[in-house]
Amino acid sequence: MPARANAVSVSLPEDMSVQVSQIALAKGTTPALVVQEAVVAYLEDQQSRLDAIDEALAEADRGVFVSGEAVSAWLKSWGSGKPAAPPKPDVFS
Repeated sequence: MPARANAVSVSLPEDMSVQVSQIALAKGTTPALVVQEAVVAYLEDQQSRLDAIDEALAEADRGVFVSGEAVSAWLKSWGSGKPAAPPKPDVFS
């Protein structure tokens, strides 16, 4: 059984409201559905961010860290044509 929907009112700047309406028209849906999809995407993104923070804190509590040297080497690779993969933990206390 789907969850019961609650109505939420939000005020958007005029240009954003127009853009939502244009997207809805192009997709053949309603502005409300466009906003709902945007909220779902935002919530998923924020939950992923919070989960990553929780995971990092748990690693820190276990004494698992990435050294400054490994982070520096990784950051230096960003300007190259082939950025390195993010460093893995290399400090275990």
